[in-house]
Amino acid sequence: MKFNYQETDDVTKGLTRTLVNFSKMQEQTIYILQQIVPKLESIYDHVQQKPEYLSVGEVAFIEGVCKKTIRNRIKEGAIPVFKNEGERSYKISALQYYETRTEVKSKCTYRNVS
Repeated sequence: MKFNYQETDDVTKGLTRTLVNFSKMQEQTIYILQQIVPKLESIYDHVQQKPEYLSVGEVAFIEGVCKKTIRNRIKEGAIPVFKNEGERSYKISALQYYETRTEVKSKCTYRNVS
């Protein structure tokens, strides 16, 4: 059996190429993780703080509906809110919201579409 140097050269080149590609992928993965991890940590910190007040957007996210639906429920009096003089945004007491929480559905879910 003869030893073929050309075949070993081709295999070595192929392995080298694979290692270089793997190294580039590893560098890209590390870069992406360096971008994502701080954002995830800030979200985690925000969730763990258990804020005193919730925004309309946060309640909409919790309920799985749009902000307009929450604003409509506020106008109807279904969701209790607090608003300082001269402020435009609603403050929804987190404690009061969770105590009186009922399922908030969009009016679109009740309509029949034919």
